Amino acid sequence: MSPEQLNGEEADARSDIFAFGAIVYEMTTGKKAFEGRRQASLIAAILSSEPTAMSSLQPRTPLALERLVKKCLAKDPDDRWQTARDRRHATRRKGYHSDSGLSS
Repeated sequence: MSPEQLNGEEADARSDIFAFGAIVYEMTTGKKAFEGRRQASLIAAILSSEPTAMSSLQPRTPLALERLVKKCLAKDPDDRWQTARDRRHATRRKGYHSDSGLSS
């Protein structure tokens, strides 16, 4: 769940962007972006902790992919892309996938 959902706020496309980032993080590193021994500690991690840098867990992680996931996992929904289409357009303009093999 995204931080805003855990805080009782309404979910929108930005919550889906957060979930996308969490899935890509786990697929790339083999670890969950946020972990806790119990539900309360997991919630606390999502709300206040930053995930371990992907490149420290998986050294071959392309920098562009790490930047993309970091933006997706921003705590504040306004700091994430607003829609998947925005993500696609931004990554094309900024060359997120030029050095990583990422495709849109």
